[in-house]
Amino acid sequence: GEITVIPVGVEPKAARKDLFQSQPGFHLVHVCGFTFEKNHLGLIRIFKLVVKQLPKAKLWLVGDGMLRK
Repeated sequence: GEITVIPVGVEPKAARKDLFQSQPGFHLVHVCGFTFEKNHLGLIRIFKLVVKQLPKAKLWLVGDGMLRK
């Protein structure tokens, strides 16, 4: 598979291709702090629509913060 990184002012140090190679399909990785401003519930609602079109799609939420749970 192919990994596409969309940086926002930060150059990624290394892609973890091995993490995704064992699980084929479309992977969306969201890296940020778990805060109200990031609207993770909205992201999950939208991702449900993605899964209808791409059943093997995976959503990875990476980060920490007060709303992590």
